[in-house]
Amino acid sequence: MVGLFSPLVERIRATGATLTIIEKNPERIELLSSENKKKALKNCDVTIITATTLLNNSFEETINLLSAPRSVVLMGPSTPLVPELFVDTPVTHLGGALIIDSTKVFQIISEGGGTPALRTYLHFVNLIRKE
Repeated sequence: MVGLFSPLVERIRATGATLTIIEKNPERIELLSSENKKKALKNCDVTIITATTLLNNSFEETINLLSAPRSVVLMGPSTPLVPELFVDTPVTHLGGALIIDSTKVFQIISEGGGTPALRTYLHFVNLIRKE
């Protein structure tokens, strides 16, 4: 998991899957060494990547470190729900949001609110790339 998706952590671990979390913010979780990040990405079967990687310019580096996971999920409210953008990438799933009330969303963002505060004004969707 690249980027901490707190609501998913326990659900994933409950399945018995091994979960390695790669996070940039040391206030959220203990950070992995650069070598351990590379190893985790190279060896993963499923990769969940925050769409924030598109904004902080770490998306390409992240996908270039992957070997051949069976699924690569790009998710978060800022995920561009345009599958054509990811044709030449290993991304197989897009999980993003459609805005229901743009006025409220703008207000919450301008006040520094995040996904928990926005949730009521968004409709989350998932797109799966057909092979």
